[in-house]
Amino acid sequence: MRFHWILWLCAWAALAIGCSSKASTSAALEACLNGGDRTDCRAQADVRLVTPARAIVDAASVDVQVGGLQIGESLDLEFRISNTISVTTAAVLRVSDITLTPLDASSAYSCAAADGTPCNLMRDKWQPIVPAGGDWANTVTSETFKIHYKKLDAGTHDAKVCVKASGDPALPAAGLCFALTTKLGKPSLTLNPKTLDFGHVLKGKQSDVKQVSLLNSGDAPLVISKVALSNDAGFALDMADGTTHTSPGSFTLNPPVSLEPGKSATWTVVFSATDTAKKFGTLDITSNDTSTPLSKVQLSANGNVPCLKILQSPEVPFGAVVVGQVGTAEIDVQNCGDADLSVTSIRLLEGANPAFVLDFAGDATPSAEAPLAIAKNAMYKLHATYTPAELSVEVSGTVVSDIALLEVDSNAEPAQTKLTGVGVTALCPKAVIKIKEGEEVVPQTVLHLSGSNSMAPGGGTIAKYKWTVKKQPVGSTQKFLPNSSSPEPTFVTNAAGQYDFCLSVTDDKGVQACTEACSTVIVTPSDCLHAELLWHTPKDDDETDTVGADVDLHLAHQLANQPDIDCDGDPDPWFDTTFDCFWWVPTPHWGVASTDQQSPKLDLDDTDGAGPENVSLPAPEGTLSDTHVYPLGVHYWNDKGLEHSWAIVRVYVCGNLAAEYNQPHPDQPAGLGIELKALDMWYVGKINWPNESIGGVGPAVTTCYQSGDACIGKKTPGDPKGGKMWEPKGDWCITPCYISGNAPTGSSFCGK
Repeated sequence: MRFHWILWLCAWAALAIGCSSKASTSAALEACLNGGDRTDCRAQADVRLVTPARAIVDAASVDVQVGGLQIGESLDLEFRISNTISVTTAAVLRVSDITLTPLDASSAYSCAAADGTPCNLMRDKWQPIVPAGGDWANTVTSETFKIHYKKLDAGTHDAKVCVKASGDPALPAAGLCFALTTKLGKPSLTLNPKTLDFGHVLKGKQSDVKQVSLLNSGDAPLVISKVALSNDAGFALDMADGTTHTSPGSFTLNPPVSLEPGKSATWTVVFSATDTAKKFGTLDITSNDTSTPLSKVQLSANGNVPCLKILQSPEVPFGAVVVGQVGTAEIDVQNCGDADLSVTSIRLLEGANPAFVLDFAGDATPSAEAPLAIAKNAMYKLHATYTPAELSVEVSGTVVSDIALLEVDSNAEPAQTKLTGVGVTALCPKAVIKIKEGEEVVPQTVLHLSGSNSMAPGGGTIAKYKWTVKKQPVGSTQKFLPNSSSPEPTFVTNAAGQYDFCLSVTDDKGVQACTEACSTVIVTPSDCLHAELLWHTPKDDDETDTVGADVDLHLAHQLANQPDIDCDGDPDPWFDTTFDCFWWVPTPHWGVASTDQQSPKLDLDDTDGAGPENVSLPAPEGTLSDTHVYPLGVHYWNDKGLEHSWAIVRVYVCGNLAAEYNQPHPDQPAGLGIELKALDMWYVGKINWPNESIGGVGPAVTTCYQSGDACIGKKTPGDPKGGKMWEPKGDWCITPCYISGNAPTGSSFCGK
């Protein structure tokens, strides 16, 4: 005799087939059932799970997936008991009892016969079971019972089921037993699509709305607790409940968004352009999907866009033109982008002096119906004329130029330039500027300016030159060398930003140029990380000479470790001769596997003036999974008896200004810098790498604020100000009398 039982997920049609041949006769069955002299008569118990499909069965247990149920909902598991012995040797299988034993204190499970009678009331009342194909009075070919599960809470509950029967000699005394185990299931978030590209969006305009679908493809409720829009600004998320979130920012959802299995929600995203730069971001979705707790939708805009540039911007100077004569100029309209440019209008704006006329040289005037196409990197040459009908107006001894504003419209941002000219009775000199290094350079570039191409009328010569800097970055105090009267001076672009140079000339007859010539140079750091320090000392009469206050810039590695002089509870990074880049160690080598690209460089130790001092780091260490911080500080090394100085600090990330400190206090408007006294150590903050401006998380600089002097606060714990550093707001983190053992001080006293 043998015992055989199976727990098997199957359809009823398959169950009805059984395991024995239908060739057996009812006579043979009758012989066994009547207790004849045959010795091979026996029963064989078989228990099979019929429904539901969510139950997964193996030989000793039933895993019941209940993740899709809400608390209070139920499901039924139907089991069928059959006798699978051969009809020719069949004995009756008699079920005496079916027991259900909870393995905890819950009453999540219950057992009942097919008619609903509880199993504990069916003891010795189950029908005798014979094999399929048998035909005997008062017997059945199967019995069914149901296990009912009701979800009482969010936990798991187990139970044990035992089917006790006689007739099968292989059946254990305890019966045929198996476990019931609840499985809570798993939610699964499926996003469609996973990327949203908004294409080209003009400055001040909004893109078309794009949708993202969130589907719970799992078998348990999906709960979305938080959303974030990372990286560039301009992206906005509109959720199904009507709330809107904008980038960058992180938002906790209260209440959270919940999706039942198979359900979905649709959110919309839109992009608003504030400039023409390429924008990238992510929509980060935090949920209880354990396989992917943080799901992302990649966002982009203006990735491939046309760019419109007028090379003669901001001005096209016709110079002096004798009344009634014609002056000419060429204007270059360039596609500086990576997509085709479609020009729809080139016109002089209302109010333009009528002496200026555009000449398309036989080409059709561009319009929306017939645009002018300019391929990538190509250029269109526009001609213009200036024919003054009368002398230009003179105000207080200065001739006022005739003006016309030229605007070009296209599928890119509009571009403008100004046409200028002066109507004269006789020609005057014309100033011309040439800059050898071009219009875009890096900090500390020495510009070689030339006015030697300036022209005097009638074969005359230029006798005098006058250079001026109309604009340079706040804090920069550079001058022309050898002087502003040289025909070819040099000028050091020591700080990042915009410089506007102008030149006026006078000829050998004493006639001055009717208009100045002006040219703009943009200074942009080329390294990924660039920090800049400038300072102003009110008592220094000439900050460009060789006598002045000495203020130093420090950029440290996160491994820098020096005594805690500032009392913030952590080792100080300053004056670490291995991991601090400053005047004593201007080119340190950082890291075990350091390369030149991962090491910083101090370009200049300015000991006698207003700076700047610049530290550049071409390739900072740090990844999204292993971020780095770089402490940034300023130390007032030696006041040279000039007392207080005012420092300005700027941080550039990949050429873009990411942080600037030029106000006396965080709650006050921008001024001329932060006040420092002799031997003050200003802990500006920690530069995060990578940060949100380049696809990371967090600000470019975590600014250090304090509620008071940290060291005084440490000595007097009862001080209500606390004396803490790294507060959300407060005063600058400035430690007075900061003297390091690694470098002797240059000041003889601490400023008060």
